[in-house]
Amino acid sequence: MTVQISLMIPNLNNKHRENYTAIAINRRNQKSFTLIELLVIACIIGILLSTILPIISKTILDSRKAAIANSTRQILLAYKDHIAQTNRPITEADIDTFLASKKLPKNANAWIAYLVWQKHLSNNPKLCLASYDYMLKEVLKHDTSTKMPIKIIDNHGIMDENFATIPTCFVVCMNMAVDAPDSTPIIWTRGLGTNGKWHGPQGNYHSRYARNLPHNNGNFFGQNQGGLLGFADGRVEWNNKLMDEDGNGKIFEYNQTTRTTNIIKALPSDVVVASW
Repeated sequence: MTVQISLMIPNLNNKHRENYTAIAINRRNQKSFTLIELLVIACIIGILLSTILPIISKTILDSRKAAIANSTRQILLAYKDHIAQTNRPITEADIDTFLASKKLPKNANAWIAYLVWQKHLSNNPKLCLASYDYMLKEVLKHDTSTKMPIKIIDNHGIMDENFATIPTCFVVCMNMAVDAPDSTPIIWTRGLGTNGKWHGPQGNYHSRYARNLPHNNGNFFGQNQGGLLGFADGRVEWNNKLMDEDGNGKIFEYNQTTRTTNIIKALPSDVVVASW
């Protein structure tokens, strides 16, 4: 048996044949990019990225600075409100009373929690935590028992145990005199050394640096990025370092007119400096 298969080929008139021929010729004439063209495109993309990325990085940093400045201002105003109502500073004894029998550290976290307890400050831990803080990430990574706190104090007025030991952004002064000069620092962002510079991230959570050295675990903004200071008169200022172009300090020794870069010299001798 023989089976015949017929292929249905459409009849093309002359006009259609010319169109199909033109399409086929165009396809044969199409060329891919040359190496030089690809290099030019790559150079253009590189130039665009080198222009755009610094702008994006600066925008992110400016946004972070603004958020921390707002938090610093809120905490400082809460402290001044406490002074106005009680005419006394926050002392170590106040922190002891607040913590009661709880075995929690008398740190900057407790100082901030005390202001919440006294209803001067919002009970939101995001006010003094930075999600991009390298030390916060280290603690949450290595201390599996520590979680990101939801509140600073609970409904019974007790400081949340997670908040008690988690890295906050600030260093604060306990026992500060209520009549301290306007130029006296009350609160500043973590990482400020006695040389007037904010030191960047160094070491990790388990290093000796992380807990014991006076740089307070490094500046969460990064190396040489500066930080914020809040003063007794309510001012909040950003400084890259506490030294001007002539080498003079930007802050004053306590109750003096002598300029200094040393944050400790700007405080009375009986003040207790507390970080997390």
